[in-house]
Amino acid sequence: MLSDQQKYRIVYLSEMGNSIRKTAKYLNIPCSTTRDFISKYKETKSISRRKESGLPKLLNLNIKEIYNTISPSKLIDKLH
Repeated sequence: MLSDQQKYRIVYLSEMGNSIRKTAKYLNIPCSTTRDFISKYKETKSISRRKESGLPKLLNLNIKEIYNTISPSKLIDKLH
């Protein structure tokens, strides 16, 4: 996954007229990654990721929070 800094650099180098191969070599990332990012950037004019497809998550719960609220020791205390 590209960092935001790498994305900005790809855009900058591309806008300056550098080829995909030259940009990829300079940033030490694969040509295919550079090409794919440039095409997505030209399409959206944004460096942020696209919204993920699929169903939204129904629950966004932290497992530790759940465990702490129903931990065995707390349940035993409530029973006494």
